[in-house]
Amino acid sequence: MDFEKYRELKDGTVVINIRKEGGQYRRQDVISAVKATVGRGKIMGLGQLESNLRWEVVFKDTASKQTYMNSQISVKGVEATTENMQRKPRLLRIQRIPLCVPNMHIASLLTKKGIKVTRIEFERNRLDNLISNTRTVMVDTDDWDDVPDYLPWNFDCLRGVALLFLQGRSPKCHIDVMSEDIDFSNVGIRIVQSVGRLGTPREKNANSRMRIC
Repeated sequence: MDFEKYRELKDGTVVINIRKEGGQYRRQDVISAVKATVGRGKIMGLGQLESNLRWEVVFKDTASKQTYMNSQISVKGVEATTENMQRKPRLLRIQRIPLCVPNMHIASLLTKKGIKVTRIEFERNRLDNLISNTRTVMVDTDDWDDVPDYLPWNFDCLRGVALLFLQGRSPKCHIDVMSEDIDFSNVGIRIVQSVGRLGTPREKNANSRMRIC
């Protein structure tokens, strides 16, 4: 499917959010709700999204879409709301970058990879109420596969490789690079420390992932 077709279908899509009071909603329930407003013949296709309470309906023309969105909507007699199909940003957690490295510098590194940063802030530990060097970043991108698992960074003679954890992405094992000694030559970094499963890097030396000139 080319990008023009994608835009055409996306622009003709309405997302229906239904309240849970109606129990299980079936495909025919949604069809009946749309049919009552604009007629079945205006529907190109439909399907369930994240849950039984959230459906997408693709209309054959934008006029029918607008008519439906401007109407009072109900499914099985339960009130529903509509919205356009929009890409939603995700949370990205970044670890292994010192507190002193400016967040704007980190944002610029992500931007170079085609990742749009809308917010970046330090996490705060709930037990001791002190800030952490882990950053929570709200990001958006055209392709979530562009978000890497590693982010080499370099700032004022400090350098290292950060670990990135994207919301909604299946847990992965970070590469065990201890034996391979992988060379990130483009930024002059050699990784010599192995990393365990998601969120549990194994440290043998506090400076193993950060080098100082």
